[in-house]
Amino acid sequence: MSVRVLTAGLAVWLMGPTGVWGAPGEEWAPPGALRQAGLTCYWQAQLPFQRGDSAVSVHLLEGSLYVATRMGDLHVADSGVGLLRWTRSVTERGRRVFKPTLLSTAAGQAAVLVTHTEGAHVYLRDTGETLAEVAGLWAAGGAAVGDAASLYVGSSDGHLYAVRWNDPVHHQPIHTW
Repeated sequence: MSVRVLTAGLAVWLMGPTGVWGAPGEEWAPPGALRQAGLTCYWQAQLPFQRGDSAVSVHLLEGSLYVATRMGDLHVADSGVGLLRWTRSVTERGRRVFKPTLLSTAAGQAAVLVTHTEGAHVYLRDTGETLAEVAGLWAAGGAAVGDAASLYVGSSDGHLYAVRWNDPVHHQPIHTW
């Protein structure tokens, strides 16, 4: 398993597509380039990417960075200090993982809803424990939104779907409409 380096800071956005990932343990951007831009490297995190994998999207939600990869993995790191919180394989290689959305469970636990093109997962935000897995109901056209019991997602077939991800009776996802 190779390890890539993710550097926090505005340098990522300023350098755009011209930046190149460094080798394990190297700075993402040369310190001189950061100084010229008036920036300083605050922290780096080593994410456990599979060999040949790369990040396709990074989202910042309430103090956590959600990094989706080409291989269908999701890495979650604390944005303040760069510590890896958890990693999950969300979908198959080449399937798109959409921007996660935050929600709370009926018990008040902080959760995150992660949608991919063919399903969705609800995880506890701090540990990555799987609370629900919804598979095969749609071809998602974008990120889903949800609440303590249901999720709602627009499909590429032009439909809007509602799924009760936290059904207290059946203890499995139920397609409601």
